[in-house]
Amino acid sequence: MKKILIIGKNSYYYSKVRKDLAKIFLLTEISHKDVISNNIKEKENWHKVIIFSRSKNINFFEKIFENYSSNEYILLSSIILELPNNFKYYSYYNEKLRCEKWFFECAPNSSICSVIRSGTIQGSNPIYSTVKNFIDSITKKSSRIRVLTVDQIPHKEPNFLYKFIFSFNYGYILLRPLDYLYKIQQNYIYGYVYAIKKFIVNKEGIVLLKILPNGCKKMMEKITEKLNISPKKII
Repeated sequence: MKKILIIGKNSYYYSKVRKDLAKIFLLTEISHKDVISNNIKEKENWHKVIIFSRSKNINFFEKIFENYSSNEYILLSSIILELPNNFKYYSYYNEKLRCEKWFFECAPNSSICSVIRSGTIQGSNPIYSTVKNFIDSITKKSSRIRVLTVDQIPHKEPNFLYKFIFSFNYGYILLRPLDYLYKIQQNYIYGYVYAIKKFIVNKEGIVLLKILPNGCKKMMEKITEKLNISPKKII
């Protein structure tokens, strides 16, 4: 079996796919901390380097390409980036977008780099990507950005008012306080997970502000003005 290097051995996502990866590859596992501290356990040219770690510093990616030689580098990212970019005010959206940018910028050769945009792994959320789809995407290189499909199991959804506000462009910004309430309740989807279901799974659209009642329209226009975004912008 070919050797691959796992960066992010403590990742929850990795814990769910580790067993299946071990069936087809010889795994060497290190942590985010090992990369930052230059704790290189083995010097060799890896068949693949798969990055599960989350990072908020470009230095992390610089050290990976400097210290770990490989035929292919794969970054686990999120399907949240398949949402329209007006969802950029979710901090998780920006985090993932920034990491992908750093990943390709730091690579000495982008042709050996690819990104997997996945939902949360099955067993952790009602909206998820399967282990099988992840393994297939690892073993069958197809494109620079590989987007895994998302499945769903029965779950609870926010109330009508939440859905109504969410349906408008940037309406989700008003709902952040309610997201925390749904977070503490069991089996609910909310926030960007609800957006993934609405816009990726169900492929629904966004309502234009011009059809809003005058009162709601003025409220949304004030919010978008403060955020320095166009209330007419639909992506």
